[in-house]
Amino acid sequence: VHSLLGFEKWQFALILLALALIAAFKTPWRFAAALLLLGGALLIRGNAGDRLGDHMRRGQILVRGNAGSYCGSRMIAGTVALLGSPGHSAGYAMRRGTLLCSRLPDSLPPTFGDCGEHELGFMRLLLAFLQDLDGEFAQFAAGTRLRRFVGDQAARGNGELLAPV
Repeated sequence: VHSLLGFEKWQFALILLALALIAAFKTPWRFAAALLLLGGALLIRGNAGDRLGDHMRRGQILVRGNAGSYCGSRMIAGTVALLGSPGHSAGYAMRRGTLLCSRLPDSLPPTFGDCGEHELGFMRLLLAFLQDLDGEFAQFAAGTRLRRFVGDQAARGNGELLAPV
């Protein structure tokens, strides 16, 4: 069949694999979203909708505006940086990962613990990386004290939400 369609065997096998993965994810957009969030960086020049970074495994998402409800929900790893603030229930069921916001959200899930204000050493490296991707993120100046919230305690509590003090 593959020779009739003009494909090499490896190309045909790759197409069949992609179709099987799309079927496993139920919809093509979920498959594409999973491929996008396997690594790398995504820059959004504006506001983002609900569930930004849902089930995110690695990589970075930079948003120049605000995010909708459940930002970083069920996040497994990675970084979401917002120049605005997230909507309600940010970090819901978050296992690991970092939500970096320029403002604290109006409310956090009750399963997040306040760890106080910190000057975190790794932030210099992270901020340098973010500023290389998008200069707008220079407003997070190195050496800025951050308020750190750890959670979601209902899902092992290894994620964090950081915001300047």
